[in-house]
Amino acid sequence: MAAHISSKSASPSSEPMTRRAMRFGRRLAGEREPTFADLVRQRKTAQAADKDGERLAMVLALLHAKPALDRALDGARLARLADAIGEDALDAVRNLDTAVLPQEALVATLPQASELRATGQRLLDKATDTPDLAALTQRAVVIVQHLDSERHAEANSSAAAETAP
Repeated sequence: MAAHISSKSASPSSEPMTRRAMRFGRRLAGEREPTFADLVRQRKTAQAADKDGERLAMVLALLHAKPALDRALDGARLARLADAIGEDALDAVRNLDTAVLPQEALVATLPQASELRATGQRLLDKATDTPDLAALTQRAVVIVQHLDSERHAEANSSAAAETAP
């Protein structure tokens, strides 16, 4: 039988319960304290979300400049872009047909690799007010989700290969 302790029922006076008493009450109610593993997992999840947000912003910046990316011939510049965003993401954007993108959301200038994150973040901030930019953002989300699923599938297959006899 689990006892329910609230701050009012546990304390006969009007003073609030101590933190220790509140933890004890939660334990009696069946709640558990977070473990160190829970805290590490939570931090890794937050870091992954930040990383995915950065990647989304950079993919959006490249999609926004897709006409310029299609014309880019400078191998060193493309290599810097690949270093910044990842080869898989750069290839995914380059292989996308420009005709499927909202033409009004496209620009003819390609940002520098160092500007991708900031440019993409500015575009994300404007996307709620601009329908064409919102459609472009949705396309970027689909690309990032696809790349993430490929990365997870690849990680799972390599983990399975390591455990195979």
